[in-house]
Amino acid sequence: MELSTVRAALPTTSRGRATLLGIHAQSNMVLYGSAKTVLVLPLIGDGSADCYNGHAHNVTAAQCSPNGEWVASGDSSGKVIVWSRNGSRDKPKLECQALGGGVDDLCWSFDGQRIVASGDGRGVLVKAFMWDSGNTVGEFDGLSKRVNTVAMRPKRPFRVITGSEDSTVNVYNGPPFKFAASHKDIHSKFVNCVRYRPDGEVAVSCSSDGTVRVLDGDTAVALDVVLKDHGGSVYAVAFSPDGSAFCTCSADGTVRGFDISTPATPASTFTLTPGGDGPAAMVAGCAWTDAHVVALTLDGRMHCWPASGSGAAAAPSGAPAKVIGGHQKAIVSCAADTANGQVYSSSFDGSLVQWDSDGLKYRGTIAPHGGQSVVALCCANGLLLTAGVDDSIAAWSLPLSMSPDTSPSWRVQFDKNVSGAPKTISASSSGLIAVATARGAALLSGGAIACPCVAPPADCGSDGANAASISPDGKSCWMGFENGKVACMSVADGGASAELVGEALTRHRGAVTAVSYNPSGTRVATADANREIVVWDAVSRAEAITKMVYHTARVRSLSWSLDGNILASGALDNSLIVWPMTGEPVSRRKTAKQAHAGGISGVAFVGGDKLASFGADCCARLWTVPNGIFDA
Repeated sequence: MELSTVRAALPTTSRGRATLLGIHAQSNMVLYGSAKTVLVLPLIGDGSADCYNGHAHNVTAAQCSPNGEWVASGDSSGKVIVWSRNGSRDKPKLECQALGGGVDDLCWSFDGQRIVASGDGRGVLVKAFMWDSGNTVGEFDGLSKRVNTVAMRPKRPFRVITGSEDSTVNVYNGPPFKFAASHKDIHSKFVNCVRYRPDGEVAVSCSSDGTVRVLDGDTAVALDVVLKDHGGSVYAVAFSPDGSAFCTCSADGTVRGFDISTPATPASTFTLTPGGDGPAAMVAGCAWTDAHVVALTLDGRMHCWPASGSGAAAAPSGAPAKVIGGHQKAIVSCAADTANGQVYSSSFDGSLVQWDSDGLKYRGTIAPHGGQSVVALCCANGLLLTAGVDDSIAAWSLPLSMSPDTSPSWRVQFDKNVSGAPKTISASSSGLIAVATARGAALLSGGAIACPCVAPPADCGSDGANAASISPDGKSCWMGFENGKVACMSVADGGASAELVGEALTRHRGAVTAVSYNPSGTRVATADANREIVVWDAVSRAEAITKMVYHTARVRSLSWSLDGNILASGALDNSLIVWPMTGEPVSRRKTAKQAHAGGISGVAFVGGDKLASFGADCCARLWTVPNGIFDA
């Protein structure tokens, strides 16, 4: 089993604050944090991301060394870790407790020997240290409030400038760095970003007061230039790689470019608008690489325009050439539409994302339940079925248009006092739909509730069903319960009648978390919170395959290959396992350890030998499961 593609989580954003993207302009890549993961995302090629999961707290800043080999990343605890992009991740180069609070920004010296971190904390708000030893190389006095941003002059003599929430821009000379000057009157609100031009001759600062100021790189004196082109807070600044231009981004939803060939008289050259409605369209961050200008909107999406590294000479314009999308919050469910070559995933923030099965290319995002969390997905019979915490089931025609105006073919509202809140969905080839609910199971047919509630057996508890799966022919349905028992019911009259068959099965020693029929309807797989997976004969209800206890935490998701020869499982232990279902011993299983930091929430075979996985790290991964994978 080989990992072929990683689709990155989107950057964490916060309304009213900048999200400062790290870049390596020559490599055309951006760096940022999402929860406890550092993402290194190439903007050209297939866009498969690199992930680093060494932080114990949420990642808040990341920057690449000038040579592109090392990454410095900081988190909300104030720790900075220096790690190799190409070497071993087991032991980082440096772990340094830089600040007492969260790290907001980082910068490297042009020779790659020093790092400066700024942010919040008790006493120390900025720290400069050697990249490999962590030894401090200066003191940063004159700071009274959170330091949002920091930049180091990319030439000698070294100089560090900082931007703070007390609206000041401070200057420090070194190393060792010591206070040199303070500009208290060039901005009237938070300073959100400061950046040096690549040649070190000019620096630019931007503020929540809507202004952009230019500083002389040699003297650190603020020039008389005051740019007020934006209609809202200005969050970030990014220079073109050749330094002839820079761009800024703002809460007004625009990215503006300026020619700074003559620093005393910057000239506006372009205005870019990512588009969108409401707060989600605010631009919280920007970057400029050799090939792209990037705008990060508040919803986490990155909008990319082709651009030359030569700045204003090749100014971008029009609509973005591509949009990098995905999830900002933990993914909770997934489903594959093999007929149309697409796969869907949903997250806690109510987002539904469409991906192409071929390479997991992003196709769009909608909110099918009005922004409320989508807890379950299922693709069958030309429909995408979604279950939300608004206690409704909606059906969407496939292939699904990802327009915000898309409406469902039908929507059924559950009465929690009768059916209970929906938890999982499955569908038969005949169109009958089984929904596991907080009161048992409900059956739907033709866009209406056929059987509002099939109560669980008395010995299965009163918590309803955790999971349910209906057979391909729609004649039987298996349910799993919190007390570890599994029950089967027969279905008749198009779902209008259902009755329990025999006694509940008692193999599991933990709450049943997933139930799944194989494509032929001859077997049923069940998984539990005690790490065990059992495969049953669907007719005799006898155990067919056992001793599948190789996960080390709760199993969250099961998926059968299209031919039924392989079963995939994902669990909270971060691992993905594929199991042989054609007679080989289960000891021949193949495991991808640490497939998703924080656990796997969904797995789905998407066609051929491709398997998609989704997790709490907000990432999507595509795996190749070749024929003969279980051969000894």
